[in-house]
Amino acid sequence: MKPLSCILLCAALSCSLFAFDGEEGVLVPREVFPGDEAIFTVPVPSFTDKLAGTSERILSVEPDLVHPDITISAVRLSLDPAGSSSGSAILSISFIPWASGELPLPPIHFEGLVFQPSSVTVLSLLDRTGIRDLQPVRPPVLVPGTVWRLYGGIALALLGIILSVTAIRVARASRTVKGDSRRAARRIKKLASDLKRLEKKIAGEDILLWYLRLSTLVRSYLECVCGRDAGSFKPLVTSEIIERVHEVCGAEDRRLKPGFESILQRIDQARFSGREPTLAQADEIGAVRTASRFLEEILLERRNADAELH
Repeated sequence: MKPLSCILLCAALSCSLFAFDGEEGVLVPREVFPGDEAIFTVPVPSFTDKLAGTSERILSVEPDLVHPDITISAVRLSLDPAGSSSGSAILSISFIPWASGELPLPPIHFEGLVFQPSSVTVLSLLDRTGIRDLQPVRPPVLVPGTVWRLYGGIALALLGIILSVTAIRVARASRTVKGDSRRAARRIKKLASDLKRLEKKIAGEDILLWYLRLSTLVRSYLECVCGRDAGSFKPLVTSEIIERVHEVCGAEDRRLKPGFESILQRIDQARFSGREPTLAQADEIGAVRTASRFLEEILLERRNADAELH
């Protein structure tokens, strides 16, 4: 056989085995970055006759022929009756690139034919932006007006807390004042009732026994004023009782001097000195009424002052 004939025969066999159709493929998406899943689609007219009787075939790729920076997900061969090449075979290669640059796709073997797809270009974010160093963490972008809303919410919360605390303190002070006022009203009512009964006994009762009753009445009233137990003031002398009253009033008040201090001193003088009382019994009852009124005024001033402080 002539050498020229041998060369032509080899060329014919090569064309039958390797199908270089010269068709341009389509990459979806058009810009692929490392880690993206992409599909490369290209018409292969030379594979059309091999698809006789089927509309789609799933092809396999030898792992040794795949580039190490590419992962092949699927390879499909199907007929495209609506394509530019009517009824031609369409090859679809699904892949994921793991590096940037020009990456070759593996050759596709089908029914004794081999098709070599063109290389695909994988873009790089570093090349596009020109940034090579790590950038500092950026704060999240807030909706316009968010900062003012946050400040407004904080201000409203603080205002609510202040109003709540103020309302609680006012309510507590009001309950305290009301409670003290009720106790004072009961205390004054009881004192007035006891004084009226004692006043009726002036004419018919022994004077020493009458002053003993007056002493018990005054000490019982002062025990209620100071919040002490009944009978706790019985063994105390006048100076000790007045000291307890001063503690309740907050400080010594001049209105106490001519009041209960003088009354208790006259009672002790009438009971233990053996001399005649310096003040008539009816006048002593009037003095107790006046002294109790002054003392209640002092206590009311103290309660009002405490309520204003709280």
